Amino acid sequence: MTSQAETASGAFPLVSVVTPTRGRADLLISRALRSALAQTLQNIEIIVVIDGPDPVTEAALATVQDSRLRVIALPHLVGGSEARNVGVQAARAQWIALLDDDDEWLPHKLEAQLRLAQTTVQPRPIVACHWIMRTPRGDTPSRRACRTLTSL
Repeated sequence: MTSQAETASGAFPLVSVVTPTRGRADLLISRALRSALAQTLQNIEIIVVIDGPDPVTEAALATVQDSRLRVIALPHLVGGSEARNVGVQAARAQWIALLDDDDEWLPHKLEAQLRLAQTTVQPRPIVACHWIMRTPRGDTPSRRACRTLTSL
């Protein structure tokens, strides 16, 4: 768990959403960020970590007017995994959700996962929900509801 710090509104975020990105501003804004901001659970922070110099992505994120968004622009390439780790280290919430820049969430995802995580007896649960795989041939939904997979 990370230490908690207050958000701009004065409230602690319940969940920190961490999204590493590089060179995919359109996907990031149209999918990942849009779906994170549309969550029914509103008390969140969204940390986008830009992996190395990427002025197009920085400019696109500068147009987003939402106090829940935090942008960390790394001066050098470190790779997606390390960029994600930087975001996790910067997180202020007790719970962390990982979101790739080309993925999108259904509106109740964080609410459902947080409810399950808070009721489990696992000390550090990993929670996963059903998903929809989108391909040019169509959508294929998974058949599993949210569940606790394991504990660290």
